[in-house]
Amino acid sequence: MLRLGDLYNVAENPGVVILDAKTGDVINSGQDALAVLMNDTDADKIVERFPWPPLTLKDVIGETFESADGSSTSWASIQGGTVAFLFSVAPELNATSGEFVTSLKAAYKKANAAGNKFEVIFVPQTMDEEQMMMAAQFMQGEEDEDAEEKALPSVDFPAFRKGMPWLSIPFDDTERAEDLCRLCEADPMQGYARGPQLYMFKYEGETLDVINHDATALILRDEEFPWRRPLVSDLQEAQDDDESILERAASASIIVVAPTNASEQKIDILQKEMLDVASKEKAAGRTDLGFFTAKPGDDICREVLDMVGIAPDGKPTAGGDPFDMKRSSWFGKDKQFLFALSLGEDAAAFASESTDVSVADFVASYRKGTLKTQAILTMGDEDDEEDEDTEGSVELGDEDTDDEE
Repeated sequence: MLRLGDLYNVAENPGVVILDAKTGDVINSGQDALAVLMNDTDADKIVERFPWPPLTLKDVIGETFESADGSSTSWASIQGGTVAFLFSVAPELNATSGEFVTSLKAAYKKANAAGNKFEVIFVPQTMDEEQMMMAAQFMQGEEDEDAEEKALPSVDFPAFRKGMPWLSIPFDDTERAEDLCRLCEADPMQGYARGPQLYMFKYEGETLDVINHDATALILRDEEFPWRRPLVSDLQEAQDDDESILERAASASIIVVAPTNASEQKIDILQKEMLDVASKEKAAGRTDLGFFTAKPGDDICREVLDMVGIAPDGKPTAGGDPFDMKRSSWFGKDKQFLFALSLGEDAAAFASESTDVSVADFVASYRKGTLKTQAILTMGDEDDEEDEDTEGSVELGDEDTDDEE
């Protein structure tokens, strides 16, 4: 029997799904739907935003920011240029925060000295008491029953801010900072664990052009402004730069598996072919596909292959044979296998019947819906299956549904 939680991919408790009563289309769901309804204490504002679609940058950006000298700078004055949100916890929680600011200051001055219109906005990542308690536990290397007796780490955002020449969200405007963190997928606990995140974008009129969800690695490597993520990336290198690359990738990511024994010349040709297709997709305004090459021996590639039931040697894993095709030639010399992963609400994999299909033909077939399709489990979903009989699940047709979802 189909469960409502599965139908709408509800993972939270409580879970909120907002539907269009006429069409049945999902207007909003998940954490964003909860945030819209729970984080705004102004009843009139809540009513005004009905039917509560997902938050946009325009909804949460505000009108002014605090300059380094304490004066106000308007949002309108920096639109049209390149903007970066610097999401960071205080250096007392992650030492790399202060270290990265030093590198970013040099890059900031260099970019503007070259005539670029570039502004950074510091968004402090604050944590509630429970999150701070977790930080205290991890900082002391233990999680025990006496954790509540340990001193919470103290943070000094104003002192951290003094070393920054750019703009900032005022420290007392926690609601705006939290909304921006959620909009840009900058979880404070991730910031504590991994360090700062630099979200690069341009915003003109109503158009948001995301340059890079996290450009910190490019800054640290002293690469050239504006630190845009390449149209075609090596999946392992991209994941090393940004551990959430798959979650942040477009709704479907074209993954091309390049065998480890393929010649460099073959891989170069493949990357050029992908770049040509990716450039045409971007020029046509289609941004729902991300393009990556991958090698079967890489850790992230092993995880991706496992999602679709393929072992690194090209044989089916215990998960089965999702595409029911011969794999003997998939990882042969100078062979390539193309497949797409959709990591959204309805996680699925798409593959071609042929191992010799071109990237252009593969994308065209994807657009037409003629590829083989298989529902998949994404990383982390395995635990959800084990809990499928726990509370919060509802079967369509059950009588006792009043208190559920």
